[in-house]
Amino acid sequence: MSRESDSRQHLKSLELVKLLRDLEADTEYLLDGLLAFTRSLEPVRRPPSGDPNRAFLVSSGAFTEKELAETEASVARGSLELSAMEWWLTAAAETSSLEDAATYLRLTMDEIEAAIREDRLMAVDIAGEWRVPIWQFNTRPVGRTLPHLESLIPLLRDWDWRTAGRFFATRQEDLLGHGRKTPASWLEDGGDAKEVRSLIKHLHR
Repeated sequence: MSRESDSRQHLKSLELVKLLRDLEADTEYLLDGLLAFTRSLEPVRRPPSGDPNRAFLVSSGAFTEKELAETEASVARGSLELSAMEWWLTAAAETSSLEDAATYLRLTMDEIEAAIREDRLMAVDIAGEWRVPIWQFNTRPVGRTLPHLESLIPLLRDWDWRTAGRFFATRQEDLLGHGRKTPASWLEDGGDAKEVRSLIKHLHR
């Protein structure tokens, strides 16, 4: 790698830190977590040009030779890793430190730690720091957790924390009010928790 290339990467790293600070995010936590997550990624190996699977994709009509070449080039540049990091960073930014969560919920640190131990609140270990995904927080009124959260968290033990966050923020066909609702808004609006429990069990099968 050339000195010029090293310099460009250094400037991009500084720009990333600046952008995170401009977002008023917890910069050090996000960078530590992103580094830890990136280290866990497996390198993507580009298949050889004579790979029979490649020939099958073209002959089956799933891809043209040009489309497949463009896809392979995108993968070689790191598009899969970039997508994974983007998903992680988006989810991680939607978490709160235990201290901030305790302030929001008007709890002491002992009380919020007890809520986590007793499955009344979900927390995840990200880069050695416990964080609380904020989809669990009510918005109407603020300062509370979603209704019935304690009956839902035990069902999410085998879920990746990012998947759980995406589920609660995604409109579901089976949760109908004035249009489709997300599980979080469904619970906020007084919807029956058994409908959300049913969806979780169905998706986990």
